[in-house]
Amino acid sequence: MAQRMALTLAVGIFIGIATSAHGEMIVNGGFEDAPLAPIGGWAEVPGGFSFPGWTVGGQGVDLHNTYHTAAHSGNQSLDLSGLEPGSITQSVATTPGTTYLLSFWYSGQPFHPYGGDAYAEVLWDGGLVDTIHLPASPSPTDINWTFAGYELSANTTSSLLTFNSLSPNGGIMLDDVSLNAVPEPSTLLLFGIGAFGITSFAWWKRRFRCIP
Repeated sequence: MAQRMALTLAVGIFIGIATSAHGEMIVNGGFEDAPLAPIGGWAEVPGGFSFPGWTVGGQGVDLHNTYHTAAHSGNQSLDLSGLEPGSITQSVATTPGTTYLLSFWYSGQPFHPYGGDAYAEVLWDGGLVDTIHLPASPSPTDINWTFAGYELSANTTSSLLTFNSLSPNGGIMLDDVSLNAVPEPSTLLLFGIGAFGITSFAWWKRRFRCIP
């Protein structure tokens, strides 16, 4: 039990290092800030407008309340297609030569009125990172949330992250977008030493308690 707790704590320390060394870099990655979709409904944000952290392009996007379409977490998620394909972009301060970890959850909007998958592009400084796609989710309460993660390199002091829909009304949905710098090797070494110490101490404590 002590060893299991120690390993859990070690994993927690590693996650803490990854997120606290430079901090979460995405603003409003969970789409929880205004505008707020009405309970059981959605709110449209037209292209050319902005909301906290993001600039909207194309024909616009929709913010969905979780009682309309179940969010991955929190109360809201984002549909990259309003009535037509849209996009969202955020500029983040980066350090040239540094590697970053991008992660997010995506799903297929359950109401899209066409056959086949919904598609969207993930772009970093205008370059294509990946094209993601999923079929429509089975229902508004049974959403096929899928995790995606990528390593990205920065070449400038300001980098653009863009999600661009390739599908009409009812496209790819997003939630919990996150970007963090990869810890330096020296930081990872300190983590390894700390994790070894924690685990060893838990083992010693367990052994000590067994002595009559």
